[in-house]
Amino acid sequence: MTAIRDATPGSGYALLSDRAQTLHGKGLRTHFLSRYDSPMLRALLLNPDAAFAEPDVELLKTDIKTTLCTTSFDGNRFVIKRYNIKNTWHRLRQTVRPPRAKNCWVFARLLSDIGIITARPVAWAQESQAGFRGKSWFVCEHLPNGARGDTLNDHSDPVLMERTLRDVTRFFILMRQNQLSHGDMKPPNILMTPDQTVLLDLDAMRHHTSQVACERALTADIARWMQWWRKDQPERAISARMETLLAQAGFSVN
Repeated sequence: MTAIRDATPGSGYALLSDRAQTLHGKGLRTHFLSRYDSPMLRALLLNPDAAFAEPDVELLKTDIKTTLCTTSFDGNRFVIKRYNIKNTWHRLRQTVRPPRAKNCWVFARLLSDIGIITARPVAWAQESQAGFRGKSWFVCEHLPNGARGDTLNDHSDPVLMERTLRDVTRFFILMRQNQLSHGDMKPPNILMTPDQTVLLDLDAMRHHTSQVACERALTADIARWMQWWRKDQPERAISARMETLLAQAGFSVN
């Protein structure tokens, strides 16, 4: 067994096995960490859509691409993200792309090892129909008392602002050191809790085989991040401070 770091204060699952298990159901293949194993988790993974109709479910987001909710079992709160299939063409395209839920699972486990905090992964599931991949689901621990990064503005608490911007800069540094890019680096994919800054939505994250490719992808990540503060939700103080921190870290900011 491998002892894992408890990145979430108060987690009831610290220092338990990080071994992954596989569970098969009708048209479903699921993977989960053994420390979460329970009859309730297995029931959820064999019918993940049922969780979206539970009485205590809180629907956070729904659109053509994804559906996101929180639900409770085994005395804890969890987030379930479903990756939807838009149409037949979309289903065909999934045959040549890694499942987005699997991508979240793989990189969530990796990030905790390199010092980037993300929501603790629990499980992922993949639906298959007639040899084609269908919907997929990613389950992670819910982080309470968090605010999305897009709630940050020039008038926010200066201590929170500085901590968040420094943490994001550190994320970029660690991604560069490990040849990673996020793929959708914008403030809504950052969660600010009272204790830490959390990186979310890892379905487009990539590991690059060369530093040149990594630098190109990180340049795009940084451009997307800065676009938010310059154009999408202009905040002059945040933009200026972010430019300074990135420049000090050796990144080029256009």
